[in-house]
Amino acid sequence: MKMKKIILSLLAALVCSMAYAQSGGMQFKGFSESKGALTGDNMLARFVQNWPVDVNDEECALVRVKVENFPLEEARKLNFTVTGSGTASVGRLDDSHLTQNSTLWVFMSHGTGLQLKATHKTTGVSYGTAVFSIPTQLEAKHVYDVTLALDKTTTINIGSVPAGAQVFLDGASIGVTPLTRQAVPFGDHKLKLVLGTQSKEMVVSVTDQNNVFNDFDLRQRRSVRFESDPSGSEVVVTENQKQIATGRTPCELELPYGNFEVTANKNGMKDSKSLTVNAATGTVALYPEVKREIQLVGTLNGKHASTRVTVQSHKGNWQQDELKSREVSEVHTETLPYGKYTVTARAAGSDDAVGKKTITVNGSSPSDYIIRMKATNKAEWFWNKTYDPAPFGIVLGYVQKQYVFRGNGDRIRYNGVWAEYGEDKWLHGFEVGFRYQPALRWGLGLQTGIMMDWYVSSSKEFGTKYNTDHTNYQEIDIYVPAHVMYRVRLGEKQALMVHGGVGLYYAVYGAYRSTDKSNDEQSVKFGESCYPNAFQATAEIGVGLRLGPIQINGIYSKGFTDNDKLKDVLQYKDGYKATMNRYAIQLSYVIGSD
Repeated sequence: MKMKKIILSLLAALVCSMAYAQSGGMQFKGFSESKGALTGDNMLARFVQNWPVDVNDEECALVRVKVENFPLEEARKLNFTVTGSGTASVGRLDDSHLTQNSTLWVFMSHGTGLQLKATHKTTGVSYGTAVFSIPTQLEAKHVYDVTLALDKTTTINIGSVPAGAQVFLDGASIGVTPLTRQAVPFGDHKLKLVLGTQSKEMVVSVTDQNNVFNDFDLRQRRSVRFESDPSGSEVVVTENQKQIATGRTPCELELPYGNFEVTANKNGMKDSKSLTVNAATGTVALYPEVKREIQLVGTLNGKHASTRVTVQSHKGNWQQDELKSREVSEVHTETLPYGKYTVTARAAGSDDAVGKKTITVNGSSPSDYIIRMKATNKAEWFWNKTYDPAPFGIVLGYVQKQYVFRGNGDRIRYNGVWAEYGEDKWLHGFEVGFRYQPALRWGLGLQTGIMMDWYVSSSKEFGTKYNTDHTNYQEIDIYVPAHVMYRVRLGEKQALMVHGGVGLYYAVYGAYRSTDKSNDEQSVKFGESCYPNAFQATAEIGVGLRLGPIQINGIYSKGFTDNDKLKDVLQYKDGYKATMNRYAIQLSYVIGSD
């Protein structure tokens, strides 16, 4: 008895597998007959009198195939064929029912032992085939229902601008953007994003080729009015080279907050400008007019001079009424619409030399205009002169230092490295670093920075005298000045300067190196007997000259830190104080606002 049940179960499973054969993700399911014979209640009236027939001129049965998880465009590409006894042609009604209720109508020959086969294949996409063995006899003019489901899923990615929007898929909350969602069935889905008071909803068709949905702009929006002269200009608003809005002036366009490029076009004439949309954005004026490139040259005392220029339109409607050039140059190239303008030129470094000229720009006007400036001879304090402070600079310089023992009426000079004494005994090196020198009022300013001093020295006499091959010496110090500076301004980029303050030094490396590379170097033990301190502090004074981007400074430093252990090199050290003296010549490339 138990064996009989097992055999019956296996037969039932076999029948089911034969009835619903599938491949590629499509599957038929849920076959049933609907209401029996055809009546006007369950079909369109036009088929009551004109029911479709097969190739044998016999009336067909109607199989309504409901599609699930198919994108609408892919469902339109389904094809159906029939095999089995009584095979005849198959007709498919227009897809109006597909768009209304996801149902396709297929007319089949009536009879028994029939199989309905669905295929889908297009370039780049294939859902395979599904075969359904109809388990009952089909009667002419009867209606049957079956479902064709696409059991395929994919991973979708959802984004928004800005990020952080709540995402709803088919009414269910699934997270916030940016979001990756796995195992989403193929087909049409309702996708809704909400961010604050902003929301956007759309129906998306999910396929392997269509699984990224980031066209959700949830930024605050503002209605912006656009006007032009002449009116009737076509306005195009773009963001990152993507067109987001168009209109014809005068018009109002709803735009999200952000930065955009706006172009107005009228009969081939254009005007473009950048636009930032925010709560304060007002009316945007555009002037698509014929333009021409011109050159403006300022002269002073018969010679070309570096100038700043201002261009004022007589119409009062171009570029917010004026164009101010921030660049200091001898020649200014501008592109102006046809019209009349007043050009004002001011000599760089001073507002005393000024010139004005009225020009007319059109197709026959000159392309070069000379604006002659005259000095007003108005008295002006040097600290009121226009000046570019050039606060940042790159420094390259030469340095030399020595230690001085003072006491008991003596002054003994010592280079701190070799056992050498005298006025000419210095340790020499070079300096690199960065300078910062902001300008304050009344010509006052500061000067600081951070620099590296690298000293290199050698002494064969020391090696002979002390029988050693460690006759090369290197030392690296970090130097930070803290100076007050006073500038005498000679021009916009020229100045004399005097500065002074404190210098702070710290030796980070010092070593005697052997001429024999196989021998180890001997590190200097700063702060121990016969060696100077690692930290030094000095009082400093300096002068400088700036000519454009080049600045030259000379600095003298006199130490006030006592190097107590260094005095051990003296036979009699009581009553002596050991301090460091230093000279530096610095060449800097300074960076100004221009």
